[in-house]
Amino acid sequence: MKVGDMVRHKRLGKLALIIKSDASGGVWSTPESGKVHRFPEFVWLDSGEIDSCYREHLEVVSESR
Repeated sequence: MKVGDMVRHKRLGKLALIIKSDASGGVWSTPESGKVHRFPEFVWLDSGEIDSCYREHLEVVSESR
């Protein structure tokens, strides 16, 4: 998932464009598991609102490359 990719929220079905895919969108880690969870920033195509969520809730539907 990279900047410019079009993504679909798996549960909501809404489309968005990734605007930040690094840790700036947010990172959360659990010391117990050692896992790092990334939260990319995106803009919803229907409302123009900037948002973020756990990256596993999104699927890439069109790559920007």
